[in-house]
Amino acid sequence: MTKCYTMNIVHTEVTLARRKIGPNFKDDLLKIARKVLEEEGLEGLEIRKLAKAADCSVGTFYNHYKSLDELIIHINGETVDILKNLMFKDIHTDDIAKEIIRKICIGYITYAQEHYAEWLLLFEYPIKMSLPAWYQEKVDSLFEKAAMTFYPILRGPKKDTERAVKILWCSLHGISSLTLKDKLRFSTEQDTLELCQELAHNYILGYRIGLGVT
Repeated sequence: MTKCYTMNIVHTEVTLARRKIGPNFKDDLLKIARKVLEEEGLEGLEIRKLAKAADCSVGTFYNHYKSLDELIIHINGETVDILKNLMFKDIHTDDIAKEIIRKICIGYITYAQEHYAEWLLLFEYPIKMSLPAWYQEKVDSLFEKAAMTFYPILRGPKKDTERAVKILWCSLHGISSLTLKDKLRFSTEQDTLELCQELAHNYILGYRIGLGVT
């Protein structure tokens, strides 16, 4: 009996050590998932693959995330924060409108190119569960930052500014998506940047003319 008990203890300790289960294991799974995503793309995001990469069982995965979608929402939440920081970190209050637009476009395009799988996961993966409040708050914070940045440039009512920012964002995303997927056959990053900047400049010019603002 004693011998059997000792063997069970040893087996349990080895299992826990192998699976690296601890208070931060949920965060570890998230980091591992991002690494798998970077190396294998969206095809690598399968629970069995992730469990293998984390050296844990599928059951252990489900103990920390109820589904793959829940894990992906956490990945996307981090991506939203990264995008927000990257797009607005170098913008200064004394920057002219043209420079602000250039910095935002560069930040977005650079992230989409260098972290294409994460970018695809954020915008094109079909989440099959309701988004939690904390995630929506991150998205709202991103658009609030964009609206605050563009408000002095557009010079229109706050509500209209928020709508204009969403239109500009969709346009920026659309151009980036088409070029990254080689749908428009552009060969350089500069082509994409120039298209995004020209679209933004023309939209803002038309918006301000509509308001009677010069």
